[in-house]
Amino acid sequence: QDMSTSDGVKLALEFDPEGERTIGCVTKIDIMDKGTDARKMLTNQEIKLKLGFVGIRNRCQEDIMNKVPVSQSLVDEMNYFRNHEVYRTLPPDTVGTKSLTNKLSGLLMKQIGKELPSIFG
Repeated sequence: QDMSTSDGVKLALEFDPEGERTIGCVTKIDIMDKGTDARKMLTNQEIKLKLGFVGIRNRCQEDIMNKVPVSQSLVDEMNYFRNHEVYRTLPPDTVGTKSLTNKLSGLLMKQIGKELPSIFG
């Protein structure tokens, strides 16, 4: 399926047509059809979002059933991106769960800093 026509993207663009508040998250990036990649999406060339996109590699069911620790899955995810022909050339903040976590945490802190004075003001 073309990512730009996915239900999630359509919904996001319906409620955020200018792409000001939406962070795109490309999941299961490691199981895309062979010969395809999400480079244009992750570099904001396909759909413009002010906050950009992050690609993540989800834990597979086998790892969950084998009780592979989440910490090991995060290491495996980063190794996947470091060794991938396309994704290793992208800015580091566009791939990985850690990048997504950092981006979301930064936005939360910015919003808290913006709203806190009005609460205690």
